[in-house]
Amino acid sequence: VRHLILDSAGVAYAFEGLSGASDPGSSLPDAVLNRLNDILRGQLAEFRLPVIEDQHAHVPIELDGGVIGVWIGITWDAWCGGLNWLGITDYIAVNVPLAYMLGWLANFVNGELYGRPVEGGFPLAMIFPTDPDQLPRHPSQLYEAFLEGVVLFLVLLVATWLFRSLRRPGLTAGLFAVGYGVARIIGEQFRMPDAQIGFLPGGLTMGMALSIPMIVVGAWAIWRALSRPRIGDETPTTPQ
Repeated sequence: VRHLILDSAGVAYAFEGLSGASDPGSSLPDAVLNRLNDILRGQLAEFRLPVIEDQHAHVPIELDGGVIGVWIGITWDAWCGGLNWLGITDYIAVNVPLAYMLGWLANFVNGELYGRPVEGGFPLAMIFPTDPDQLPRHPSQLYEAFLEGVVLFLVLLVATWLFRSLRRPGLTAGLFAVGYGVARIIGEQFRMPDAQIGFLPGGLTMGMALSIPMIVVGAWAIWRALSRPRIGDETPTTPQ
């Protein structure tokens, strides 16, 4: 029920942003700012709802509703403004790692989604106040904040500024999807699985399972973007 409430809140705020947010004259910067605003408002709505606790862990703030709403908003902006849907997605994808980093840091401060138990005096091991077992554990939130936030942001920054990936619609979003999926799978090696789900067959966690299709879709987007000419390559330049 809580997931449904949170998802609905994120979608509702995104829909509210659609009213008057885009018109046939909308520009790409306007569309990107509108969707980033939707992410913020959706997250603020979810932060106002109480966090449920159980005997294993705190249930973290959800992103699902905001993500769904943002995709709806991107589609609306592209349709109303005659903009490239993949182009809007690319610009937003560059900023998403910083949001993930802040989310994981918040989880760390709140003692949510902590890591697996550590043996042998691991120097980074911590005992979280919210852990009923009070065992030394990996601070996996910090690992994921670094991988999904700092590392992925730097990769996308290099791709956009050095290799001009934004000139190939879908390439930046594809790099984000593959990079996030790989980073998440690595981070899941150290994190405790969701208490209400546990381990899946083969020792997988839900985070790993959801990352696999993300990597596949991202790889397809990269292949598609690279198989097409870059924006501007087919247009002859005029001497100044």
